[in-house]
Amino acid sequence: MFRLLLILLVASATAAAQTAGSSSSKPSTAKNQTSSSARTGRSAASHKTGAGTAPAGETVITIKGLCASASEGIARPAAGSTKGSCVSTISKSSFEELVHAVAPNIPPNMRKNVAQQLVELLALAQAAEKAGIDKEPSFAEFLKVQKLTVLGNLYGRSLDEKYKHPPQSEIDAYYKEHQGDFQEAKLRRVYVPKLDPTGKSTTTEQKAAYAEKARKLADDIHARAQKGEDMQALQKDAYTSLGITTTPPPAELGAIRKGALSPQTDKAVFALAPGGVYMSDEPAAFIVYKLENKQQLSEDGVKEEISRMLYQQNMQGQRKEISSSVQASFDDKYFGAGMPAEKEGPATPSAKPAAAPTPSPSAPASAAPSATPVPKSK
Repeated sequence: MFRLLLILLVASATAAAQTAGSSSSKPSTAKNQTSSSARTGRSAASHKTGAGTAPAGETVITIKGLCASASEGIARPAAGSTKGSCVSTISKSSFEELVHAVAPNIPPNMRKNVAQQLVELLALAQAAEKAGIDKEPSFAEFLKVQKLTVLGNLYGRSLDEKYKHPPQSEIDAYYKEHQGDFQEAKLRRVYVPKLDPTGKSTTTEQKAAYAEKARKLADDIHARAQKGEDMQALQKDAYTSLGITTTPPPAELGAIRKGALSPQTDKAVFALAPGGVYMSDEPAAFIVYKLENKQQLSEDGVKEEISRMLYQQNMQGQRKEISSSVQASFDDKYFGAGMPAEKEGPATPSAKPAAAPTPSPSAPASAAPSATPVPKSK
């Protein structure tokens, strides 16, 4: 019975440790990686969980009312313990061995929580065995499923350890192959809304007339931008011409990573030379972009980003390989037709870096570039 409850402890403590340690367990580019055998073969005495310096055999948990026979070897009878008045103890080495197996990355301040859960599980296991729960047929079946779950989780942990520190050679190769994706541009833009934000255009005809006025204005803004007029002044003129009395959005967009804009706009903008201008036709607005400058990001500057990409790529590839190694057929007479199977997505993530937020004015959030742009460039 205790085996089942320990499995549940493994699952809950592992989840807690992953949540608490997520920021510290992100893939990194450490040069000296710990070997798999060294990670999994350490003795309990070497597992440092941040506690005091008590000797390995010293008692760290004393449990009155628990008979050691129900603890699967984790606890031992205390001196003077009798069958009628059981007292059990857990040594530092036994507890740390369990913690290392259950949640090796658990922060020190959560260790006592695990200890409290362990004591509760020991008490439940003892009560359950007295009630004969471990003799019921459902117990063995439930244990089978939980064993599979824990095996899968522990294997996932081993893959995480294997792939979270990609070698420098892989990082170098990835950067070389996708160097064009790691660019950054400084942009300015003029936003010309197609939809009347003043609310004065209410009829279909009025809305169409407003959109046409916006189109002609955007063409004029585009031409003036090509001649070198100040983008912020053009933005102000655009709002004035359309009768918009709210403060115009700033023309300065700052640094934008490649991949942040809609695909065709992104390709066109990053193909511009400094000073080049491009107009994008979006669902809610015309946006005139001007490229101030662009730069190639160094490998050192994107090393952590590449490391995360490789980690995700390797993990997904490994999981797909495992899933595709087995094939199953199901008896529809027994199971029924059921729901259609979902199509499997791509095995690896996109090579593009994480996209920055799509630039849009502060007021109309729906104006983010997404549609096919009008190919007008200098």
